[in-house]
Amino acid sequence: MIVSIVKGIVKLAKQLSKFVKWIDEVLVRGGKGALKVEEALQEAKRIELFSKIVGKPISKKLLRELQDEFKKLGGDLVYDKNSFEYIASREKVYNEEIEALTFNEELIYLNKNTTTSAVYEELIHAEQFRSGKYNDWVNKYNNIIAENLMEKEAAEELLENATKWKLPTEEVKLIKERLEYFKNELKRLNYDK
Repeated sequence: MIVSIVKGIVKLAKQLSKFVKWIDEVLVRGGKGALKVEEALQEAKRIELFSKIVGKPISKKLLRELQDEFKKLGGDLVYDKNSFEYIASREKVYNEEIEALTFNEELIYLNKNTTTSAVYEELIHAEQFRSGKYNDWVNKYNNIIAENLMEKEAAEELLENATKWKLPTEEVKLIKERLEYFKNELKRLNYDK
């Protein structure tokens, strides 16, 4: 019995030394190996936060009110068979559930089960396009940073208005997690503000 335990300890020590050697190699490669590990962890977090819809669908009454308000601004908040089919095609490409898509300051497509927070978020994105923020960020930084800034700012605005807009608790919790994700992503992209 003691011999088996000793053999097990020796085997474990060899595996541990291989693991320590691998970690050393990852960290020594000018950080490239560590960066790959960090990117993989960040991608896993993105998939966890964005792969499924959390919350209940927006009420038809509130949706109509928001559609009417957006229409006054010259926008079209589309909730119909065409928007459902288009989003379904994008879901197949990205392999994740999509609640809504903002194309620009005038056009937003909604999915069948879109949540209240998702509709408000897309309206915030439309305003970011309308105000020129997105283009300014693209010109100052790049598309990836601009997209992350849009998402971060939208999450912050959603949280600021969560009570006023009566966002469900489970959606607020997810918004907070997504905000942290975008802050971390911006750090990873060396955005320094």
